[in-house]
Amino acid sequence: MTTPEPGKTFELVRIGLLSISDRASSGVYEDKGIPALQAWLAHALFNPVEWETRLIPDDQFTISAALCQLVDVAKCDLVLTTAILSRQTAVIRGKSLIINLPGQPRAIAETLEGLRSEPPVPGIFAAVPYCIDLIGGPYLVTDDTVCEAFRPASARRT
Repeated sequence: MTTPEPGKTFELVRIGLLSISDRASSGVYEDKGIPALQAWLAHALFNPVEWETRLIPDDQFTISAALCQLVDVAKCDLVLTTAILSRQTAVIRGKSLIINLPGQPRAIAETLEGLRSEPPVPGIFAAVPYCIDLIGGPYLVTDDTVCEAFRPASARRT
């Protein structure tokens, strides 16, 4: 679905954005991860989004507490984290999908969207809507010009 049908409504999605940086959280420099994630997701999704954002230092206890709060208290359907020395990984907690991404805006976009090279390299976000479906979350509708969501035919809604 590249353009939504007139009058079509989409399910609300709660998205948590967690930027992990000692220096940005202490004000040494401006965090660029959260704005980059919000911009990309706002461009890629037709769903209305409620944002939960956190900027925290790189400390295991603080990270764990923030993730638990975003999932268990804020009830985010999707949580995206950024860390400069991250390993891209994903986990499920309850009915939330948590994905760790790189911290730089260009790397965030390339990881989510993929590369428009020849041949094109798909990004990871194409799998996210169906993953959210499988764990009981809202039905995410993407703009195919940004990122075409993968769903088996049996899971697609008209």
